[in-house]
Amino acid sequence: MKPLFAMALLALAGCAQDRYQWNLSHAAFASSARRLPESERQEIVRLVSHATTETLLRVGRSRTPNVDRTL
Repeated sequence: MKPLFAMALLALAGCAQDRYQWNLSHAAFASSARRLPESERQEIVRLVSHATTETLLRVGRSRTPNVDRTL
């Protein structure tokens, strides 16, 4: 049972890393996000890539009024 769990964990970690690389090279960055240092943009993409299996399309600000607009 433990070897199977270890293999599944490694596979999921590999998927997250692949997703990170794909998201980093394909995501669009809004002008507000492009002003961030490259290291911060990479960290945003890394956090989103590891938090969800969804594709990251765009990094920017929220348009909701009267709310902290930084995502």
